[in-house]
Amino acid sequence: MVEEQAGPGEWFCAQAWAGLLAEQGRQTQALEVIAPYAATGWWTAVVEVAELLEGWGRIEEAIETVRARMALGHPDALQHYARLLARHGRAQESSTLLLPHAGDGSLARALVEVTGAAGRDEEAAELLTTRIQAHRCSDFPWCCRGFDTDTAVGLLATIRERQGKPLTRRLVSPTPQPLKPIMTTPRRCRRHLAHRDAAAQGDTPFDRRTPGAAATVLALLPATCDTRRSVRAGAWCRMIHVPDARHVRSRCIRPVPGRC
Repeated sequence: MVEEQAGPGEWFCAQAWAGLLAEQGRQTQALEVIAPYAATGWWTAVVEVAELLEGWGRIEEAIETVRARMALGHPDALQHYARLLARHGRAQESSTLLLPHAGDGSLARALVEVTGAAGRDEEAAELLTTRIQAHRCSDFPWCCRGFDTDTAVGLLATIRERQGKPLTRRLVSPTPQPLKPIMTTPRRCRRHLAHRDAAAQGDTPFDRRTPGAAATVLALLPATCDTRRSVRAGAWCRMIHVPDARHVRSRCIRPVPGRC
């Protein structure tokens, strides 16, 4: 039944039938099933062909399939092509293609994925930092096509985490400011900081005198949260959902077991 329906325009049947043929090692027949759909330039079918070829180890054919469609101007082709190159030892080439597009949200995400293998994390981080410092959303989410400052900070956090560098506002601002910037950092970044500090502190009491303590989420909490039992609750406190530290303190002075 699936084979019968695969021909006359039933894409899901064609996809399923091609998959069955591929599992049986019948590569030529599998490609023939998908070929009429891919010939129209339909991106979903082109991706299916490329994934089949990649799965069979026919890497150059897979790359050429996506490259040819990219030349015709599909919006998703570049990021797919770049990721495909990076998966197969061509991360430098992939990064070179994506770096000029660091201002595009979907391509910036792909860029952050591939620059690590290419050793070009710092180039990507510099571009993201420039965007964070210069960009101002005037009509979110329309003014920047969904690539707002919050998202850019999240991508920068991914790079810095991969580099083993702590993410504080110092990394996106030329003026070091240890406490207030944490609260003015976008919510996604505050969530990252809270997770980082909770993992680093574990079950040990928080010592405010240690180097770097002032740049942690825990430094925003009152001293009553420094005890062993309250540290994790304090770090996971609803700080990531509230606008300033006063609300954090009011919630943390009387900790509730399991919550803050």
